[in-house]
Amino acid sequence: MSQMQEIRIQLEGVSTVLKTRRFKVPAYQRSYAWEREHVESLLTDINDAIRNKENEYFLGSVVVTGPVNQRYEVVDGQQRLTTVSLLIAAIKDIFLRDGDTDVVASVRSEFLASTDRKTKEKESKLVLNEIDNELYQELIDSIPNVDADRFTRQSHKRLLEAARTVFTYIEQLCAKSKDAEEDLHAWLDYLETNLKVIVVTAPDDSNAFIIFETLNDRGLELAISDLLKN
Repeated sequence: MSQMQEIRIQLEGVSTVLKTRRFKVPAYQRSYAWEREHVESLLTDINDAIRNKENEYFLGSVVVTGPVNQRYEVVDGQQRLTTVSLLIAAIKDIFLRDGDTDVVASVRSEFLASTDRKTKEKESKLVLNEIDNELYQELIDSIPNVDADRFTRQSHKRLLEAARTVFTYIEQLCAKSKDAEEDLHAWLDYLETNLKVIVVTAPDDSNAFIIFETLNDRGLELAISDLLKN
């Protein structure tokens, strides 16, 4: 089998991707880079898509290699995966605030981190690089309870701002809603089924980097998306 035949391309809901795989951001990847405007734009787009009952919102591509030790290495797409994970964590935190512990446990185990039944250790769906991972794991555990003063790097500030932005947005959404619980479930359902990403799985780093560079051409990315849908 040639290496080209080993490359797999799938169009999936982004939460389904987090639900069914484990990911790791390798050490050579840059730290979290999205600014507040990127996060707010994503939230607005998702909210508009849900309100307009759009069947699909295309988020972009995720390029990975592996798996190695049951984890895929993220060559491209960590910003999307991280931000969506923070969004899911914010929704989970609102359910926790409202006392719905069953939903909290379900959301946490399905999309954020499972617990090994023997060791009781948490196995996060996504592991960031060494610089960002400690903060990220605390954020997906509880956004409101993170001690921000402990984290001083620039990427930490971006992660904290992203987490606060999604939490505040969801909190305000619920405050304006006639049925906050139903809206929160609608967001979770949309993330799992309708917010689509192209997942490109390459056999090795050299193939993955070629794909990453090629997908920087937005036209090709859309062409792949259209091909998959057809």
